[in-house]
Amino acid sequence: MKKFRSEFGNQFEEESKNLKLRGVGAVVYRVPELRDETKLKISLRSVEEENTTTVVVVIKTQAPSC
Repeated sequence: MKKFRSEFGNQFEEESKNLKLRGVGAVVYRVPELRDETKLKISLRSVEEENTTTVVVVIKTQAPSC
């Protein structure tokens, strides 16, 4: 599954860049091992000139429990 998260994230970031959006891709998923259906994980990918740190800051501001 890890391979697919990475591949999908990379495809999303390239497609975003091609659409003249920020070149960032995100894959949101659940991890059964956490044993909590309310918890989600996010895999962020970006093109070389993008920095996902700004996206993480926004996520943490909007969802402080992350």
